Amino acid sequence: AKMADVSSLPVTINPADGFLLSANNRPAPADVPLGYFFSPDDRMIRMREILTEKDRVDIADIRALQRDVYMTSSVRLRDVLTPLLASLNPSAPAEQEIVRLMADWDGHYRAESRGALAFELFYAAFKKRFAVSVMGERDADTYAGIGRIKTLLVDDLERADGAAVAAALRPALASAAERLSSFENWGDMHRLAISHPMGFLPLIGGRYRFADYPVGGSSHSIMKTAHSTTDEQHNTRFGSNARHISDMSDMDKNYFVLLGGQDGWFQSANFLDQVPYWLSGTYVQVPMRLDVVRESFTRKTVLGATATRSGK
Repeated sequence: AKMADVSSLPVTINPADGFLLSANNRPAPADVPLGYFFSPDDRMIRMREILTEKDRVDIADIRALQRDVYMTSSVRLRDVLTPLLASLNPSAPAEQEIVRLMADWDGHYRAESRGALAFELFYAAFKKRFAVSVMGERDADTYAGIGRIKTLLVDDLERADGAAVAAALRPALASAAERLSSFENWGDMHRLAISHPMGFLPLIGGRYRFADYPVGGSSHSIMKTAHSTTDEQHNTRFGSNARHISDMSDMDKNYFVLLGGQDGWFQSANFLDQVPYWLSGTYVQVPMRLDVVRESFTRKTVLGATATRSGK
């Protein structure tokens, strides 16, 4: 049998679109299996949507792209759910507010968004209830935990019995309405905790937790801030924690930022100094030409040791 090597993998040379994209999504078909579990296509779809709108892309465009918090699958699901919710003719003001906020939401998980908050509050309450109606109690958690669940929900809602859908919609809407007053916006519920791994320790862990910020994004936005499906305040678990842009036509136009700092030494001056940059979308430019380096960076640190002669 022929052994699989690099020639067996899918390849694209000079793509007609002018760009190559990857976001942990399912890649192009190949002669050998490349994997079996992949992220949904949200980030890929969004990047392609943004880049194909432009004839040319500059540094500012890529900066905006790296902080984009739109999520396609949430919008598709919202568009199916809001007419169903409106058909319930909710009379409670808080329930009406949930429906209005969802209908008016632009699909961006900005920290200040009330629409993202309303959608996620309703989605958290609805997903499990609908999963039980579709799969039964035993398999509901497995169904609800699938990475592409929002796409599945869109398809299954179209096929589901109307009475079964309404039975899940009504209590979910009531639950979301009850929780709405608990939070001002998405960032009030969706948090970015800055901590050291030792922050997980009991008793002393608090010494290693440094900050708690409202943050935008969601599990499958380009600026990924993954989280559980919940109606409680929660921390993002992992996501887009480093940004890098290089203009290949100019070796001095290299831009970086880390969610943390350049120095991993606990409590050093550079341990967390890039967190404000990450939050604000600021970058550190790193030139490569020596004369530009000398012009841009006026301080120099010399590392070394003083040698002594033995027996002195």
